Amino acid sequence: MDCVELLEQMVSIPSESQNEEAFARFLCSYLHDELGMESELQHIAGKSYNVLGYWKETGTPSRRLLLGGHIDTVVPTPRWKTAPYRLTSCGDELHGLGAADMKGGLAAQLTVLKSELQRTMDPEKDSIRFYRLGNHYQNKIDTLGRSAKVEAG
Repeated sequence: MDCVELLEQMVSIPSESQNEEAFARFLCSYLHDELGMESELQHIAGKSYNVLGYWKETGTPSRRLLLGGHIDTVVPTPRWKTAPYRLTSCGDELHGLGAADMKGGLAAQLTVLKSELQRTMDPEKDSIRFYRLGNHYQNKIDTLGRSAKVEAG
């Protein structure tokens, strides 16, 4: 699956602020099934979750990498000119809810991570962590998300 195909799947899953459970579950499964990571959902409140992904470390890692972002989007408005949950090509742009902020960034991170894993990364020697912490649009939930991660370690 390439980056655009992954983004197409991501955009098709609604994840409005404080209603991200379905997308969080998709992301958790992707980290486990496609990247071989241990992955877990950390409940924040309501239908908001942190998504954590990591490889179990053996010894002291030779390299460390932390990837992150948020998974919530705004609610689609009637001003949308394309279907918000379908990735649509408009000239040299891709349109879809969350495509530019932040699902496109997550798809790019995961595509590069998968490529590097196949080429140069060793999960037993490299410390790679993927976190979706907090919630971008709701400061109260954002604080809860970060606090939940800090409290859990």
